[in-house]
Amino acid sequence: MSRITIFCSFLSIFFSSYLFGSTSSKLVGNWDCEPYVMNNEAYDVIVHDSPAYKANGQFLEVSKATVEYPNGFSFTFEVELIGTWTFKSNIIDIKFEQSTFLSSNSPEINKQKGQKIADDQLVKKNWAKNEVISLGEKLQFKAVDPMHKEANVLITCKKA
Repeated sequence: MSRITIFCSFLSIFFSSYLFGSTSSKLVGNWDCEPYVMNNEAYDVIVHDSPAYKANGQFLEVSKATVEYPNGFSFTFEVELIGTWTFKSNIIDIKFEQSTFLSSNSPEINKQKGQKIADDQLVKKNWAKNEVISLGEKLQFKAVDPMHKEANVLITCKKA
């Protein structure tokens, strides 16, 4: 192998690492996402997420969702998700380790019932993959293989 080939290989590895690290570091911090709507025939869910991507790979998100029915009935609940994240090839890969039910304004969903629902959801799917569409002053992404097809929406966030 010639010195030029070795040098070019080294530069390629160096710049890949440099660019990946730089892009990944743009994600680090607290984000505030615009509310987005997941429509379905029976109800709509309006979600407001506040994710935090830590430099050490830790992930924390508080998600507030309002479920609205056509008859006007609605309720709101909040859940905290904790896990880890990585970023590679424009994909944010999140592994959820814990889900904590925080609150609900519905008398039918007390802390115990809400936590059971959160735990059951975590058992069904303890990961998320998000394809980054843009990353700069704003972060825009779409879910890759979401649990519910209604969640296939563009999400826009800004640094908090």
